[in-house]
Amino acid sequence: MKYIILFLFSMKVFGQDYKVISVGKARKALHKWHFSLSACEKTSQAKKDVFIKAFNVLKEDFSTYAHKILVSESKQNKSLNSKSSIKKYFSENYFYLVEVDCQKSSIIALEMANQAKVFDQSLTGTRSVTRSLLHQIAASIYKRAYNEKSVFQEKIAFAASARSSLSKTQKELYVMDFDGKNPQKLTNHGGVVLSPAFSPDNSRVLYSVIQGGGVKLYEIDLRTRQKRLISGKKGINSGAVYTPDGKGVYLTLSFSGNADIYYMDLGSKSLRKVTGHFGVDVDPSIDKTGKLMSFLSSRSGQAMIYTLDPSGTEKGIKRVSFVGKFNATPRFSPSRKEIVFASWVNNTFDLFRIYPNGQSLVRLTSNFGSNEDPSYSPDGEFIAFSSKRVITRKKIDQNIYIMSRNGENVRKISTSLGHCSAPRFTN
Repeated sequence: MKYIILFLFSMKVFGQDYKVISVGKARKALHKWHFSLSACEKTSQAKKDVFIKAFNVLKEDFSTYAHKILVSESKQNKSLNSKSSIKKYFSENYFYLVEVDCQKSSIIALEMANQAKVFDQSLTGTRSVTRSLLHQIAASIYKRAYNEKSVFQEKIAFAASARSSLSKTQKELYVMDFDGKNPQKLTNHGGVVLSPAFSPDNSRVLYSVIQGGGVKLYEIDLRTRQKRLISGKKGINSGAVYTPDGKGVYLTLSFSGNADIYYMDLGSKSLRKVTGHFGVDVDPSIDKTGKLMSFLSSRSGQAMIYTLDPSGTEKGIKRVSFVGKFNATPRFSPSRKEIVFASWVNNTFDLFRIYPNGQSLVRLTSNFGSNEDPSYSPDGEFIAFSSKRVITRKKIDQNIYIMSRNGENVRKISTSLGHCSAPRFTN
């Protein structure tokens, strides 16, 4: 713990000027999507409730992409799946029509460019129409429209307070859907959970626990809910991420007297040193090729972002960030083209993104709360993060939020779970 405390609180003021690019100035034209709930008047209330739920979930899913999709809606007796309706919406430059039809028990998607039906799925049984199925349908329609992966079926791992008091705080590991629904508690350590990270196939999660004066590293199998200790060496065992093949992890260890980043083979538990500086090195993030790592280091006197080649020790070190008094939690985008991170600026944490070569710094948050722990969605369109808001003199609220990669359309997604932190998207 002493390394964490010293790392966060012994930083000097960094006075170098930096250029920050504003966000949200240049917007692409939005694609217009129309969602229709049709022909529900003559159906039973139970069936009507199911299709209203389906309509709302699909509409809300696509509204998540408000930076690229403009959603409108209507509810009427007749189907929109007619030549006159298609012609009308085509003339008004709509990109897609999505119709939830109670009478036909179906969800239909119409592509305006070809004026043709491209998706048609029947829904049977009130109990079988789950949020999971509806997210799957939304993902299929999105894939048809853009030929890209969507965020609709992704999960977020995070830490939340199981119990908190003035004398003791506990945080356990949770997982929830991308929209904050279906939260599930995964652990009962009675300590403070830190830094979750999904395996490449999303079947396992690494996380650290502060407990009994130390920081130990665990792994949980999401299929069996079985936990195992990965590293319990003296001092810090934290900030771990999987290698792209899932056979090893990069983590910070301090058993030798200094906090350095190591590679650990999960089979043999053998170690190889990746950093070897007298400064404190923490928070490794690895790109999808496994050839570039970002991390935090105090080697310049402040906690700033560096990159290196993890195949050796201190190989190809390059300083990336020069913003704020100190930085935290750098994370690569799926494309490898960006790193998002938190920086202490004007007595609060805000989120920035930057290229791995140190160019094109962009400020993503400002003037609301203290914002930390950023994590890109697998499609690179969104960033999940934790935000701490002062509610009253005696109450502080910390929840998980999601926004577009440009810092737009910020939404709170966690509710009623205590103080939430360290969100991490699936891969």
